[in-house]
Amino acid sequence: MDLPAELQVLFFRTLSARWPDEMGLLTENSPVFNRISDKLIDLIGAD
Repeated sequence: MDLPAELQVLFFRTLSARWPDEMGLLTENSPVFNRISDKLIDLIGAD
């Protein structure tokens, strides 16, 4: 399940502002990104 494009942009901007060094290591296909994306989808109920 993928996050809608608008939420992906918001997600990356928010995390990049808070943790710029760590976000440099995070890619869209990384396990960390996938776990966080899944958790966000669960929280907002997006299908």
